[in-house]
Amino acid sequence: MIATLCQYWQEQATTFRSTSKPRWARRLAKAWKANPHTQGRAPKALPIWIAPPKRVIPTWQREIAGAFPAAEVLVIRDHTDVDRWLARCAESAAPAVIAIISHSTKAATGLRWLPAVAERTTTIREPDLDPPADLLPYLEPITQGGVRR
Repeated sequence: MIATLCQYWQEQATTFRSTSKPRWARRLAKAWKANPHTQGRAPKALPIWIAPPKRVIPTWQREIAGAFPAAEVLVIRDHTDVDRWLARCAESAAPAVIAIISHSTKAATGLRWLPAVAERTTTIREPDLDPPADLLPYLEPITQGGVRR
């Protein structure tokens, strides 16, 4: 999946010529431009942030190197590494620059997960087709095509 997203990011000028860019690509470019710590209009390499438990970071590094050798992998140890990651995204010729930050480091920075899907509840009114007999005299008759049944 990461490789597919990277391909879309690298070839967005030709892939989305006749249609609008996907929402994630528009939002990434807009956030990149608005961030004072970034360079250029948009990153050259797709920035990807992964937050596994600290004990599996070496495993993630090996897995990414084996599955996606064209990508750069940076391990974020403290807040100063985030600027280095953003700079690599702006300059890198790789299709993606993947930042790996441990859960414990993320918790110390005060970052929180935001939901990817916002749930919304709606009230639906359904007619009662089998009302109690004592309510029948108070109800309007059901008509179909103007004919009472």
